[in-house]
Amino acid sequence: MMTTIEGTRYFSYRENSLAIGGPNSEFYDYRNHSAKVGVNYTINPTHQITFTGNLIRRIAPHSVMKGTNDFSAVMWGTRDSTLLRAHNRFVSSNVWNYSLNYIGKLDTLGKQVEFVATYTPINNRSETQMLYQEMYLPDGTLLNELPLIKNDNPGKAHVTILQSDFILPFANGFHVNTGFKLSLSRNNSETNQYQLVDGSWILLSDLTFFNRFYEDIIGSYAEVQRYFGQTFIKIGVRAENTDMGVREVYNRNFFNLFPNAMVQQEIGNRKVTLNYRKFISRPGFRQMMPFRTYLNEFELSEGNMHLQPRYSHQFTVNGELTTDLFLEIGYIQEKDLVMQLPRQEGEVTIYAPMNMDGSEWSANLSYSRQLAVWWDINGYARSFRYTYEGRLNADNVSESGYSYNFGISTTFRLPAKFTIDAIYNHYGRAGYGGWRDFSSNFSRLAVRKSFLKSRAQMVLAVNDLLKGQRYRSEMSAGNLYVYNVNYQDSRRVSLGFTFNFGKTTVKAATDKKLGNEEVVNRAN
Repeated sequence: MMTTIEGTRYFSYRENSLAIGGPNSEFYDYRNHSAKVGVNYTINPTHQITFTGNLIRRIAPHSVMKGTNDFSAVMWGTRDSTLLRAHNRFVSSNVWNYSLNYIGKLDTLGKQVEFVATYTPINNRSETQMLYQEMYLPDGTLLNELPLIKNDNPGKAHVTILQSDFILPFANGFHVNTGFKLSLSRNNSETNQYQLVDGSWILLSDLTFFNRFYEDIIGSYAEVQRYFGQTFIKIGVRAENTDMGVREVYNRNFFNLFPNAMVQQEIGNRKVTLNYRKFISRPGFRQMMPFRTYLNEFELSEGNMHLQPRYSHQFTVNGELTTDLFLEIGYIQEKDLVMQLPRQEGEVTIYAPMNMDGSEWSANLSYSRQLAVWWDINGYARSFRYTYEGRLNADNVSESGYSYNFGISTTFRLPAKFTIDAIYNHYGRAGYGGWRDFSSNFSRLAVRKSFLKSRAQMVLAVNDLLKGQRYRSEMSAGNLYVYNVNYQDSRRVSLGFTFNFGKTTVKAATDKKLGNEEVVNRAN
């Protein structure tokens, strides 16, 4: 993936205006490897055991990031100096999953118990080494060579999940789902920072940190559902107790209840559904590590041990307007969204995750129809009103407005088992936690050919035909202004081949959810 970013940032320092900006180019070389094995053993018709193991290895052996920062004594003024900088980055991640799954059928009504035990060790490492960091005058004269810094961040984590679920249908029409879950996570990582002195990398002990993060979550849930004539009702609640922190730094313990409810009513041959649920989204382990990482002389990134989990209340009502048209109206209230926001300390801009609150009203209209035997079309349109507010530095940041998205996809079935798929999506301007995003779009065209009695398929596809994946955003708070433009080189031509051997039992056994997906994403 090749990414080019152009941005300009302005802030006041010692009663003078200082401008930093210029193009940055980033090149990432990612390589992903995975292997999976699964063994399924049926003890008897009512008891089954499955063991799965997999390895996911992700490595970026060579990534180069270069940047230019221009300085000016006055806003939008002529530059008086330029910072040129570059560094290499190496990233590796190894995730192992070992899982044991048991399913037992309890009676002929369909009562069932399922138990899953999963152990996941994770090894990851990231290393960033500066190649040069030099200040130049406008005429090209070298003004100063700034320090060269290397960040080395090795880490080891392991996640243990124990989960049991009971599915309990009863003859009177009631259906009960209940269960418990225990999640134990540990993440030990280091932040080692070095400075190049006389050709040798010297450890900066004041900027080196050993982090021992832990998170223990005990949860249980119960859900009851039943039909009452043409009305379907489902009510449930999940309870969680969390003990988390960084050893010898901070500790938190909190208890939460997460209710959910659904009512579905049949009206003629249509259905109207009302939903409510409360849920939690926890920040990543590294986001809560209280240390700083050196990016360049004027930019740092840091974690935030005061981050709170995000809590959301979501309400939706939806239904079929016609056989082809579906409408959903929704409202979501967010508390403590996690945003990556900048702040300034003197000449230095620091990027750190912070919490903000928000809410959104939305209306979604989708259309799906077969216009002819050889032609299908699907489309959607979404409009929404958003509001975000919180603290950024000493300022109250508030953002509200309206936005929209729309998209269309169509499929043409041609003779000789050829198929053409076309997709176009447009995303309008929107705000998000102090940031204001500009519009962008995505398009795709694919030609498919089936053969060997439809068991084999070849696909030729072109992504981002219009090169519309250009992400632009801006932020202003107090005397801080940030403007970013991200041109992502995502136009790709791909050729793929798939073959269905007709045996699906092994795949079904090895593709079971392990129950650790969310916490592994946060730990990795």
